[in-house]
Amino acid sequence: IKNLPYEVQSLVFTDKGKKLIVGCAKHQNSKEAIYNKNEDFLHIYDMKTLQKIGSLNNSINCSSLAVFQSGDTLISGSKDHSISFWNFRKLEQWKTLSGFSRNVLAELMTQDCEKLILACDDTNIVVWNLKFTTLNTIFSGHTGNPVCLAVLQNGSKLVSGATDKSIRVWNLEEKKIVGVLQGHSATV
Repeated sequence: IKNLPYEVQSLVFTDKGKKLIVGCAKHQNSKEAIYNKNEDFLHIYDMKTLQKIGSLNNSINCSSLAVFQSGDTLISGSKDHSISFWNFRKLEQWKTLSGFSRNVLAELMTQDCEKLILACDDTNIVVWNLKFTTLNTIFSGHTGNPVCLAVLQNGSKLVSGATDKSIRVWNLEEKKIVGVLQGHSATV
């Protein structure tokens, strides 16, 4: 996929690798003073043909993407401090969580689909209970913004990499830090 007319912000595979969803924003040049949020999209590509097969109109700058294990629901984090839930097969948005105090840089769903974990640009990691749509935990400790997340398959531990050049391991059940891996020369 070449010569895209927009800036790629995030990527995620879905449908067992058959589809690629690209979160993007229209290229902005210094001469443009007005930003048009209607030119931000989530584009869906067929990986066999590399052809675009659909688009979802996103809010401002999709910064991160995750897919429910079922494969039908896409979650997008945006720089307008919101999280949107999409049925990408029907090309429609079905829920938005807004009012976050910070931009969402990355998100991750636990394998049981009960927790949504958000890496925010205030150096915190926020864990939401999706069943009740309530805040579960806030993990603090990074001195730079967390930019990537991973969870063990059993859902017991979370790993985060950040701009502070560290990796932190968190116990999701006990809601505390387990350890810090340092010594990296760049953002993890």
